[in-house]
Amino acid sequence: MLAIVPGGLAAIAAVAWVFALVAAIGVVSAARPGQGARTLMALGWWRFDKVRSLTTPASQVHVRTYVRAFIAFFVAVLLLAATSVLLAGAAQSGPNPG
Repeated sequence: MLAIVPGGLAAIAAVAWVFALVAAIGVVSAARPGQGARTLMALGWWRFDKVRSLTTPASQVHVRTYVRAFIAFFVAVLLLAATSVLLAGAAQSGPNPG
């Protein structure tokens, strides 16, 4: 039963990554002309004040979606790592004879 948990967490991480990618594309597409690369770099370094200055106000929805998806991705990856370590430890210890 617990063996399904890592697969579910990996699926959640993949979906969150796709959401972050789509949001990043939305932010870059809302950039002012000639500012797409700068906007992408600022977004990657989480410099949201610079992102706001390089984009239109309509991009703020995409920025919020990007941040939430990014956080969800890393939480899912950390939970996946912890679950995998716990399941590996349980598999190594074997069944309890007592």
